[in-house]
Amino acid sequence: MNNISYQDLVGDFKFSYNDDMEFHYSADGLEFATHEQLLVFETLKEQVSNCYKKSTSLKKQIKSLEFCFTTHGTLYVEDALYTFNTMCDLLDINPDIVHIRLMYELYLQKSVLPIECLNSNIRIPDDFISEILLSTRDLNLMPAIHYIYTHPSVKLTQVCAMFNRVDTQLEQLILDGYIINNDDHLYFIGKNPATINNFKWSCLF
Repeated sequence: MNNISYQDLVGDFKFSYNDDMEFHYSADGLEFATHEQLLVFETLKEQVSNCYKKSTSLKKQIKSLEFCFTTHGTLYVEDALYTFNTMCDLLDINPDIVHIRLMYELYLQKSVLPIECLNSNIRIPDDFISEILLSTRDLNLMPAIHYIYTHPSVKLTQVCAMFNRVDTQLEQLILDGYIINNDDHLYFIGKNPATINNFKWSCLF
């Protein structure tokens, strides 16, 4: 199986099989030799796209958000039960990269999520914690950063109201590209690819 990028999760895909009638799955040059990988990839792709596509119903969006942004969300694929992380493990994908890239997609789509319906419990990656602490030298800022990370599209005014004296440092993190602001809605994206030449999401970790 080839290495999978986030783009593969949103690209077109198709079925194929070889002369021995062994099923394969191809998407932008990717092939999956097992039926399990094929079905898991399809399911994960659907869950990711449901998070930001405007045509998705609110009920389905909330279910997909809970699956992608919590550790307790589960889905059956045929008779096997999966979490977001176990799907990523099977496909050899870094779940942190999927989260960050999904947040950037939410920003691009100007998606404002039903924050009150999202009980996220994912952790901000240690690499970002270290970088932000080096930049701000303020451990007290981390609860606000973690809240933004786990609540994509939360309003800047809401974060400033919840956490005291963070507005100046948040503005600096926006300038540094860790966070992106769209009409007062915040998305933690790690780095802004629009400001970096030859940017690759995999380089973040």
